[in-house]
Amino acid sequence: MGGDISVKSNIGSGSIFTIKLPNIPLTESKVIKTPAFEWEAQKVIFPKSSILIVDDLENNQEIVKSYLNDTQATIYCMSNGNQAVKFCESNLVDLILMDIRMQDMDGIKTAKLIKSITSTQKH
Repeated sequence: MGGDISVKSNIGSGSIFTIKLPNIPLTESKVIKTPAFEWEAQKVIFPKSSILIVDDLENNQEIVKSYLNDTQATIYCMSNGNQAVKFCESNLVDLILMDIRMQDMDGIKTAKLIKSITSTQKH
């Protein structure tokens, strides 16, 4: 296409990739950007239920909780897979929102252990 690609990189700071395509005509129309996701809380309806949030980052827990604050759901938060498994051994929840990458035990292993608990299999 008659262009040029270059990269500038600094260890620990990141990289800048530059792509120049001089033979491509510019468009006259304006690009209107819209958010890929728009949260409409009034359209989210949870019946009385319980939701377990499992994430090793407290900020992530708080973000998810903030989206669910105005629902009838009871929210529980756990910081790691071991806590979640122990919690599920004595508590039934309707929905689990879990991080895949956690320090003590990843989300996939945690989910398998929770699924192996007899009481969760009936729920």
